[in-house]
Amino acid sequence: MQETFKQMTKERGFWSDERTATHQDLAGLFIARAVERYLKAEGHFGFVVPNSVVDRDYWEGFRSGRFDTGTRVTFTPSWDLRRLRPHLFPRGSAVVFGRRTAIAEPMPADLEVWAGRAPVPHALAGAPLDTITRTPGHAVSGTGSTPGSKYADRFSNGANLFPRLLFRVEPDSATTLGAPAGRRSVRSQRTVSEKAPWKNLAPLTGAVEAQFIWPTVLGEHVLPFRVMPPAEFVVPLRGDGTLLATPTEFDRWPGLAAWMRQATELWNGNQTGKLTLAKQIDHMKKLTQQAPMPSTRVVYAASGMHVAAAVLTDSRTVIEHGAYWASVSSPDEAAYLVGILNSPSLTELVRPYMSYGKDERHVDKNVWKLPIASYDHDNLDHIRVVELSNALSSEIAALQFTSSNFVVRRRIVRAHIAQSLRGKELDSLVADVVHE
Repeated sequence: MQETFKQMTKERGFWSDERTATHQDLAGLFIARAVERYLKAEGHFGFVVPNSVVDRDYWEGFRSGRFDTGTRVTFTPSWDLRRLRPHLFPRGSAVVFGRRTAIAEPMPADLEVWAGRAPVPHALAGAPLDTITRTPGHAVSGTGSTPGSKYADRFSNGANLFPRLLFRVEPDSATTLGAPAGRRSVRSQRTVSEKAPWKNLAPLTGAVEAQFIWPTVLGEHVLPFRVMPPAEFVVPLRGDGTLLATPTEFDRWPGLAAWMRQATELWNGNQTGKLTLAKQIDHMKKLTQQAPMPSTRVVYAASGMHVAAAVLTDSRTVIEHGAYWASVSSPDEAAYLVGILNSPSLTELVRPYMSYGKDERHVDKNVWKLPIASYDHDNLDHIRVVELSNALSSEIAALQFTSSNFVVRRRIVRAHIAQSLRGKELDSLVADVVHE
């Protein structure tokens, strides 16, 4: 089924690339097939679609209006329903319109934005629409004249250390005997966010060599200007970047070998894909490319309604899939980037590029579609960003939190930045720097 979908979308020019394959769904192909098979010449159509259809890069082929050989459509302005509350569907939605024509006309960027509260929960029918506003808008696709930033190629996504049951650990307080020298007794750390089938399985336990218990930064550990204490993961990775992928490679370390055999058995018995466990955690080299780990890195959370970034100075810390990272040439460049990324102005600028479910929430590498200049140590504005960023980092490092919830903590930090004179100056400065 997946191969058939890929073939049919490639034939129509809808397929983007392998990196965005998980974002592409049946909506475009369904519309194309319906038009090809059932719509007469000059016939009109309208379909409710995921909102990503109107502005994400990977839908560009569909928006071109060219379907199979000989089938062309002229798109007319769409409706953007993402600002309606409550949401009509489980994710942000839009309505696309067009008609079958001899010549293709791409989907226009101009659209109509619907906002307000639905008169009936999750429905627009059956009541007056006087609580809804309909205003002209413009879709920002991230392609075209936007120059983007050179930092895009320097930032990488963290490793796929999933399922967490097999890797995330905590001290095993139930162990009555001490661990052998150089090892630590650990067990899987359970969380309420686990999904089936993993949440139904018993935790792993073992005495693992300490060198394979890695501090690991997740997206939730990253606050603006501050990294909270990382989690601990059992990862078969040596400090030089060598991944121990087979029993022949990890049998030299009995504790790690015992753990990985348990993990591999559970993986093979419960996963639905074709990847081995080793290929899963090092997919696209996201794990091994992190080593040897630089002394100074910039990390930012992959998801969130607001960008959150911080400087990481621990050279023995793995970055997990929920965050992006890059090495930097100096502490000043790190402070510059973190200052830029954490400013409220930056979040507002990047929102049109962010992918979303019900709201903008996936930062990913969309932030680098903005013209963020490379750090210049002779640029006075850049120097001032560094000074303000360092000062705010010191202020936020001293904040005390009563909640362990990372969403609450980020909100507290953002409030501090918004109320701070330094934060206000930084925000004003960044708004100018990014527009330079």
